[in-house]
Amino acid sequence: ESFHGVVVDDCVEVGDFAFTAGKLSCNVGNYEYDADVLDAYFDLNSRFYNMLDCYQWGVAAEWYPAENHSLSLQIINSPIAGDANQYGYNLAWRGECGWYMPYWTVNLWQYDKGRYMKGLNLGNRLTFGNFSCDLEYMARATTLKSAFRDDFNVIARPSYQVGEWLNIFGKYGLEHTSADLPYELIEEDYKGCDYMYYGGGLEFFPFKEDREVRIHVFWASNNFGENILDIGLRWKFSMTNAVKSILSGKGRK
Repeated sequence: ESFHGVVVDDCVEVGDFAFTAGKLSCNVGNYEYDADVLDAYFDLNSRFYNMLDCYQWGVAAEWYPAENHSLSLQIINSPIAGDANQYGYNLAWRGECGWYMPYWTVNLWQYDKGRYMKGLNLGNRLTFGNFSCDLEYMARATTLKSAFRDDFNVIARPSYQVGEWLNIFGKYGLEHTSADLPYELIEEDYKGCDYMYYGGGLEFFPFKEDREVRIHVFWASNNFGENILDIGLRWKFSMTNAVKSILSGKGRK
């Protein structure tokens, strides 16, 4: 599973429906948030992404009304709860319409007795040949009156795939947060201001038939005067398959 997939679950499928219980990842309609942690560069992400405690116990029901479309409802422990008896509700739509892939959610997270954060998250991925671009908008508020102005994110991430071995990408994000938020989704230093982050980089895949190995280099900056140059290697492998291979003797020369 990806970083933002189910961690511990028990899933039952009945026709076009699926029911899951266990430790889940909160559905938040945003491709930045949805990326595997190994593919999401920390310094090129929003403070929301870096602060959210996404794994929560709960139950979920999912319906597949048409090919490449799903609607799901989660009831979970609230990720911004003040105590263990506060809950969150996530309604999500994922789709694929040719070149357009929406991932939208409406979220209701409890942070105090009788008090909820309302969230609207509109993730949009556009793909044209080797070029793709994520265009995303996220809004959070404690009252409908303050929606769309107190706490929001705007994100753009274009990328271009050169053959099978190179991906070129850029990213820009703007995050606005009010100074008196009653829940914790951002560090104190970033409250009451605009946080702007941007940068770009290259991802190399040296082995044609194995994209689990990747070399990356990227530059990230923000309006707080920070500049980061990062060079690294990612190698995803299955411990289970590796152990099976060793035990069966396939790992020996």
